[in-house]
Amino acid sequence: MEDDPKVEENSQHEETKGDIKLIASDGTVFMVHPYCLKSSSRVFCSMLETCDSEVSNEGIVLHDKEIESSSVIRLYLDFVYGNVPTVPDKSWKEFGKVCRLTSRFLIKYDCPPIILAFRLALLEWLADKAIGPHDVFLIASELDNIKLACNALKTSEDWVWPHINSNDIHGSTGVVDCSVMDLHAAPLYMIEGITPKYMLGLLRATEDSKSMSSGDWETIAKSFGECMGCMENEKNG
Repeated sequence: MEDDPKVEENSQHEETKGDIKLIASDGTVFMVHPYCLKSSSRVFCSMLETCDSEVSNEGIVLHDKEIESSSVIRLYLDFVYGNVPTVPDKSWKEFGKVCRLTSRFLIKYDCPPIILAFRLALLEWLADKAIGPHDVFLIASELDNIKLACNALKTSEDWVWPHINSNDIHGSTGVVDCSVMDLHAAPLYMIEGITPKYMLGLLRATEDSKSMSSGDWETIAKSFGECMGCMENEKNG
């Protein structure tokens, strides 16, 4: 007999009093209010309007092992219910990964109001050094938000890849002591995740390697913004 799914019980979450199950891909069950899902996501709104009775009986079952895990759903619901997300004290790498996955979740489920709140939170976490600028830049590229990307670049001065207990220099980790915004030293997930337009903008802005080595990230951010503006103008004819 299989174990019953875990029901998320968190005193910070009012959604534990809801009447619809939102079941994460790892089996964690969140009890949510349908009106909260409808107001936060166009996809959930359509789903609830067209399959109301089925959802009421069985809940909404999520299957994507990456972007629909309980850690992502928990952060999403923090924004839905206006709670202050719990930010880990140390592991900026792990928190950055959760934020990257949450960004993809918000895009998939078409959540404009939550994306706005998420962007504002990213700026605050960036200032507090709770998340790395490279992760914020990647997220900004997915959300196509030039201003957020520029803010990430401006805060990049003191961020380098740390030493880890690994001999891997082939892509899964960043090159030790190199800037996290140096694409030559970036791990594979960054190269795969940054959209081509934003990657081109960053390459153009850091073409002069002296500006990167001197830590003049204000100038790099300005150059990036100008480059992205030119590409926008070209696209619009």
